[in-house]
Amino acid sequence: MFAARNMALAKTSGFTPASLSPLFWFDFIVGGSYAGSGSVITDLGGAGYNGSTIAAQTPYTTEDGGALTFNGGSLSFLNVSGIATQAKLSGLSKFTVAAFVKTTAGQRAVFSYGTSGAFTTDILLGIQTGKLLVQVNNGADGGAEVAYTVPSGYFHYALVFDGTQTGNANRLKVYINGVLQTLTFVGGYTVPATTGSPTGTRYTRVSSYGGSALGWYLIGRIAGIACYDKALSQADITSIFDYSKTRLGL
Repeated sequence: MFAARNMALAKTSGFTPASLSPLFWFDFIVGGSYAGSGSVITDLGGAGYNGSTIAAQTPYTTEDGGALTFNGGSLSFLNVSGIATQAKLSGLSKFTVAAFVKTTAGQRAVFSYGTSGAFTTDILLGIQTGKLLVQVNNGADGGAEVAYTVPSGYFHYALVFDGTQTGNANRLKVYINGVLQTLTFVGGYTVPATTGSPTGTRYTRVSSYGGSALGWYLIGRIAGIACYDKALSQADITSIFDYSKTRLGL
């Protein structure tokens, strides 16, 4: 019921995340990116970068209007291989990732891009107790964080990178439920002008930080996630949040 109502509202407004031309957009609203069986996760954004998962390890639920459930195991993640093999997030001056997440507190990954063990050229959206983490690395390992207590329900977490700007705060931004946050840049971290270009076998994963320790695997649900090769505005982020907030109780 909530899913159908949300779709009706979206049609009335004329906006969906696909309107912003994403590299991929997965929405697990009933009848959306997942057919209910099998391993294929369909890109709804139009670019055709489908994902894949092991259904037994990452089951689908119709609760919350539709979501993928991650169990924290090393096989429980969503792989977007086309983004990785075609290096779609390498050497970019701008990109955005945004996701609706429901999880317990602890060290968890929401999204990552890179090569296993090559932390100096990776991208990460992650969660640790009491804070959210983001990093965009090109030549040095570093990152930024924002204090945040993870709620019992969903929240919307967005990273916007724009290396054409000047200064850390203008190059890297985090939004929670559509609201811009104040980041702390850790240990002298300087946000680069472009994303790194990891070599070797690249990965693009939802709920996993590449080949890192097991503790980074997400325990919880993701109701939708989108990635763009552009820096979205605050108005864009708010529109994405508004698109799904009703069905997720936000």
